Amino acid sequence: MCFSQTYSTIYTKGGKAIEVIIRPEMSKEEIQQYDEQCRKTFSKATMLSSSSTTYNCHSYTWNLSDGGKTKCWINPITALGRPNIDNYWTNDYYSETTEANAKKIFYYESDHTAIVSETVPGMYESKWGAMPLMRHSPSFGPYLNMDKRKYYNHTDSGSGEKPNVTVQYGVIQCSNGNGEIGVNIAADYYADMPTQAYTSMSCYIETSKGDDAVEKGYAIINEKTGNSVNVTFSRAGIYEMLLRFYNQSNQLVGEFTYEPIVTE
Repeated sequence: MCFSQTYSTIYTKGGKAIEVIIRPEMSKEEIQQYDEQCRKTFSKATMLSSSSTTYNCHSYTWNLSDGGKTKCWINPITALGRPNIDNYWTNDYYSETTEANAKKIFYYESDHTAIVSETVPGMYESKWGAMPLMRHSPSFGPYLNMDKRKYYNHTDSGSGEKPNVTVQYGVIQCSNGNGEIGVNIAADYYADMPTQAYTSMSCYIETSKGDDAVEKGYAIINEKTGNSVNVTFSRAGIYEMLLRFYNQSNQLVGEFTYEPIVTE
């Protein structure tokens, strides 16, 4: 099985960047082979969806099962060796809890994650590498040390359920006009977001290849104030800018995008 892959970025509910890999699907023959092998070897588990190289356990658990739209592969660490899936539960939306209250499970010595089944009590559901999405008992599967688990859920800091919110979408405005801008020219980029609607804002800037432009040094965030950021681009190119706004319950309430075209 040989295929090309590209890197991209998705975000946690708390706005942290997650490095992901976009992979093509394997052939129908390979899918059938993996499915049949899994049925024979793990007859005590139930196959929920066929084998696929486009997503893995971490993507299913933390991304797709939470409504994510990007089918992707998520590794525990980034290509540069930095923590990756830890971002989902480190000062973010999810935090560690007890087994009884768990929604998501991390097999910390197996590089594997799962969710608690919503349809069959006492069972978990997880994607087994490139093999199928399976429903299984907590300690059953193709991995070693499946008895070593940590449990995660989201717990409100206050009482009661979080209210439903309407997310406001829009286009980022630029103080230099919404045309081209030269390198090394600072400009304000701002969203038409009422100040009373949010308590925090996050800014993300990517290159046309999906790389983090700030990390690469191609974009410098000089200042973040209220609903705006002051940015200088040091390299020509087409970029993707994203401003996300969150309320005091860390719910997304606003998302604004813009495509700066930077020229020499």
